[in-house]
Amino acid sequence: MTWLWIPAGIFLTFVWLTYSPSRRAKKAPWLRGHFAHRGLFNLDQSIPENSLAAFQAAIDKGYGIELDVQASADLKLHVFHDDGLNRMCEDQRILEETSSETLGTLRLAKTEEPIPLFDDVLKQVRGQVPLLVEIKTTTRRFETVSAVLEHLKTYEGPYAVCSFDPLILLQLKALNPFILRGLNMEASLHKKQFDLKTKLVLEYGLMNFLIRPDYLSIDHTHRNFTYRLHRWIGGFGMMWALPSAEVEQTMARDCETVIFEGYLPTDL
Repeated sequence: MTWLWIPAGIFLTFVWLTYSPSRRAKKAPWLRGHFAHRGLFNLDQSIPENSLAAFQAAIDKGYGIELDVQASADLKLHVFHDDGLNRMCEDQRILEETSSETLGTLRLAKTEEPIPLFDDVLKQVRGQVPLLVEIKTTTRRFETVSAVLEHLKTYEGPYAVCSFDPLILLQLKALNPFILRGLNMEASLHKKQFDLKTKLVLEYGLMNFLIRPDYLSIDHTHRNFTYRLHRWIGGFGMMWALPSAEVEQTMARDCETVIFEGYLPTDL
């Protein structure tokens, strides 16, 4: 029966490497507290999400900023959440298939706010508040991650980079392992666009032994086994996007960082 110890040892090693927490996030006090989800926007979009106005409102209140980055067809980085432009700009095109010149003519939610360039956002924030930079899923992982890192090379404020896509985080680790990186998580087992293998990898963080994320950031309605285990063994946790102070009160002990929208929180 001694031979059974070999697969058991391999399994336990895999589990430890996959779920053991990084200590780097714990040493970054700026990573704790409140981050405005897509900036401090209004739910009626009179101040649109991921807009310069929303980011300025967060700066004025002293909140950290969570924002989304993706590349246009000509690999210019824009701050925008959706794949498609319809919801925010009433345009039927896909952002990463559209040129930056065309994107520059569009406006967010019938306001005068343009789709911001990532570089313009960095110039606006200038380290006044910390940033959580989410890189959206794309097949152009190397090009997009490389472009994000190029923009951040001279940025002097505190920031971390995150993604739902473990392959993006693997690329980030390969290109610059010193940047704090976080894995975003949500319920994945029901998603019809994924095959079973992808569902399991996303739901249970099965690539974490390669990525070695510094923190997990999870949908507040889906504190799954992976997140609970991560927290139980001392990992750094974030939750998004909390919709009210009442919800925050019930969950504040389950995370170090709250990513909020639709209300003005107080310090943790």
